[in-house]
Amino acid sequence: MKRIVLTSLFMLGLAAAVFADQEAGPFPYKAVTADRKYIFVVTDPKCGLCGIDGDYKQSGMYRNDGSTAPLWTVDWMNRIFLPNDGRHVVRLGRWARYSATYREELFTFVEEGRVLKTYTTVELVDFPYLLPHSVSHYGVFYGPMDPDQPGDGAVVKYDNGAGYPVNSGATFDNQQNTLRIETHNGDTYLFDLNTGAILSARRPARTTAVLLAALLIVLYSVFLLIAARVHSVRKHPRITAFAGGFALVFGLFMIPLVAVALNAPVHLDDWSRITEYFWSYAYLQISMLPRYLLASLGVLALPENYCITTDWTMTLEWLALFWLPLALLFGFINRFVIGFFSRESRVESRELV
Repeated sequence: MKRIVLTSLFMLGLAAAVFADQEAGPFPYKAVTADRKYIFVVTDPKCGLCGIDGDYKQSGMYRNDGSTAPLWTVDWMNRIFLPNDGRHVVRLGRWARYSATYREELFTFVEEGRVLKTYTTVELVDFPYLLPHSVSHYGVFYGPMDPDQPGDGAVVKYDNGAGYPVNSGATFDNQQNTLRIETHNGDTYLFDLNTGAILSARRPARTTAVLLAALLIVLYSVFLLIAARVHSVRKHPRITAFAGGFALVFGLFMIPLVAVALNAPVHLDDWSRITEYFWSYAYLQISMLPRYLLASLGVLALPENYCITTDWTMTLEWLALFWLPLALLFGFINRFVIGFFSRESRVESRELV
């Protein structure tokens, strides 16, 4: 029976698997620090800078004085956050493709070409399935190269036209050698550029979720106490137990949504957008949360180029194969617990008599 259930869940995870959009490959570019002292260059093995001004043969850091001898080199073509010191860059992971486990590279701290520390999405985001998603990718934080976000003056060019802000979404303190970033879910981190270590972190969604979970535990304990000791409720043990099971699952379902909604909408400018955000993600979570849990446990493996599609058919399937069995499971657990405490209550009553 267990094998049948796991197989059914796995096939459900593949039900909407179609080939997703193919992201554009990495491009060569030239980025200049905010103080204009250094240039970081990424070249293409086939065409170098492919027409961008400058005679740079290798990817790496250069002085912005006309020199073509690199201070240090790299062998990758990722985008970056660029501080002023000429020794460090923060390599961004490729546009994150959805894998349900969220273990893709988010960013890596690099010192003179040497990797210091790499972070994955799941290490820095508590509810990654609630990040903004396209059909096959997701975003973690604002920027880079977003002209609507403030930058520090560092620019990147992919051609000989206008430059884009390279550090939008990041805040460097070039005196203290630190980097501050904020995720779409409202988490903020301060990193040491010299080591890649986290100096401080503010994770309001996690804090809110813990408080809501504690409240749910208190309410659930009160429910069990009433169900076991109040005679009028004890007369309908089956209804009480399964109603409590459904209520508990609903509470667990709401905790991540409320935790993120209370913290992420600082970036949304009116209540209608916050409401739309909340209910659209409530709908999305019905299928996204089970995928995340099952993939993290190794039960579900998604094929390469998996495409996220969520329609009413799939939503109903996940409700039937995951959420309903979970509620029924808690219902059976409630029956056992309520029955146990009811017997204890009756024994105490007889002893008092």
